[in-house]
Amino acid sequence: ITRSPCRPCRNLPPSWPEADILDNVAVDGTIVVFIATCPYIDFLENVLSSLDNIGITNYVIVPMDKLTWKRVKQIWPDHTVSVPPIRKSKVVGKKFQDAARFGSEEFKKITAPRPLILKAFLKSSGNYNILYSDTDTFWRSPDTIKRFQEVQSQHPESKLIGVSEVADLSEGLLCSGLIYMPRAKKANLSENADDVNIVQFMTIWDNAMQTGKHLHDQDAIQDAHRQILANRPNGEAFVHMLLNDDPYFPVGQQYFEIFNSQQREGAYVVHNNWIIGKPAKLERFIKFSLWNKPTKVYALPNREECGI
Repeated sequence: ITRSPCRPCRNLPPSWPEADILDNVAVDGTIVVFIATCPYIDFLENVLSSLDNIGITNYVIVPMDKLTWKRVKQIWPDHTVSVPPIRKSKVVGKKFQDAARFGSEEFKKITAPRPLILKAFLKSSGNYNILYSDTDTFWRSPDTIKRFQEVQSQHPESKLIGVSEVADLSEGLLCSGLIYMPRAKKANLSENADDVNIVQFMTIWDNAMQTGKHLHDQDAIQDAHRQILANRPNGEAFVHMLLNDDPYFPVGQQYFEIFNSQQREGAYVVHNNWIIGKPAKLERFIKFSLWNKPTKVYALPNREECGI
């Protein structure tokens, strides 16, 4: 890639996300980002409870609509930014109350803004390290952030540290549900640079989503990664992927179906993926003792509006 992929570039206003919230929660220049939808706020509470249990407090919640904002703002007021000013999708009413299934049209609409949101965090005035995590995760180690930073220090040319969905890295199957992006100098975040940086990668990912040919952001990020591998000199260094059986960050198939109990104990973050549907995920969380029964969410008035 020798020219900017910014044709066109979509960007959120520089006033979003709110700088004061990010400044207040950041620890050592790092922020963990969660994107929340109403039917999954019990999953959000579960993962945030796991963070609280290990002493990690530098997280920010991005609500995707006003109803979700109203609910999460009541519970985590100091960690919740406003709804991102993105053109609203048609996921409303009964469809919104239902937990979107992976691969569905509703799931596509909900996850499509993810690269645009992460790009806004990367371009924020505080210039933070950003660790994005899906809400269907469970954190077990206080060294989680430190581990990502250690990997990045071992691969300084990499602008994104992620987890591979498969054992063969050549397939470029990057998981969009757990990615670490180290901060860069502002001069290295220009969308008009000749060489591709992490902000431009977010644009490539967003543009892939906007084509409409991908069912969800997972397909689109893999498309973006393949473009980097094919067109960028030394493109294999841009993204460093951990194998799907990484002892610290295994994908769901490895953790739940292959790892033994001793291997499971060593996991830093458990991603409850490789299974479709909220009921199935919830059942598996409970079966493997990874479910902190929500109390804050269930104390909310009219929580049924969220379909939980």
